[in-house]
Amino acid sequence: QQGLVDDVFFGQLDEFFADLADAHVVLHDVSASNIACGQNADGKSGLFLIDGFGVLPLVPVYAWSKRLNRKRIQRKYADMRAAMARRAREAALRAAAQDGSQTQV
Repeated sequence: QQGLVDDVFFGQLDEFFADLADAHVVLHDVSASNIACGQNADGKSGLFLIDGFGVLPLVPVYAWSKRLNRKRIQRKYADMRAAMARRAREAALRAAAQDGSQTQV
């Protein structure tokens, strides 16, 4: 369901990024907005990278080295997870503040 982030979703996300690293997909823009949940043309459900991949630099080090690419994917994914957690905490704080102000009325 849209907007729901739980342990199951994060497990799927962990597996998704591990699969990308195993397949040696070179990523350059890892963000939640570049990942879609849905079905492909064959009806298979899953996570799909919709943008932010391909080789951009003049010297394509990450395309040459699967090991370096995997480390880069892991680092970018960790940054994305931290940003998602931060946004979730901020949303929870806003919701709690809003609930508190409504009960005082």
